[in-house]
Amino acid sequence: MRFMNPEQVVARRRRNFVHLASRLRGHLGLPFPELPRGVCPLFLPVMVPDKAKFQHALNGLGVQSVDLWHVSHPTCPPDLAEEISGWRRHCVELPIHQELSPEDIDKVADDVLTVLKGDQ
Repeated sequence: MRFMNPEQVVARRRRNFVHLASRLRGHLGLPFPELPRGVCPLFLPVMVPDKAKFQHALNGLGVQSVDLWHVSHPTCPPDLAEEISGWRRHCVELPIHQELSPEDIDKVADDVLTVLKGDQ
């Protein structure tokens, strides 16, 4: 198992987040277009019209996105569950982890743009 310096992990994830966000800005919703100082992102969240269809198309191009919260937790108050239901239906988490190179991030961006155009 390879170990990485935590500072390198943070730097690479931040670099990948900024790179992917810059490639996708203006093409789809970015709920967090700027990365606050000190944040170590796990993924780049984006908003899409049909999450399931979008993720299926991305997967067909070899990009695995994440769907961390498609259903509300049973203990979540109903009013809060309703308030965030749009996020559950439309938010897709795109990969930006530290093992991805700038070329990998460009592939993710290109594939997202392909799916958005309907060319997949």
